[in-house]
Amino acid sequence: SGFEVATADECLQKARIVVTATGCKDIIHGEMFEQMLEDCIVCNIGHYEHELDIQWLYSNSVKRD
Repeated sequence: SGFEVATADECLQKARIVVTATGCKDIIHGEMFEQMLEDCIVCNIGHYEHELDIQWLYSNSVKRD
């Protein structure tokens, strides 16, 4: 028993909620946003501009809340 381990690339096409909490740079980038479901919620605990490609998101998103 235990938790299933998978890469972000393996999960992005079916995840409804994506949370980053690593503190590392470039965890979610433009190509990864393109793989996400249309109604996917993306959030971050910490430095969102560090982990998420915010420039790509602002340039390519239809709506942000």
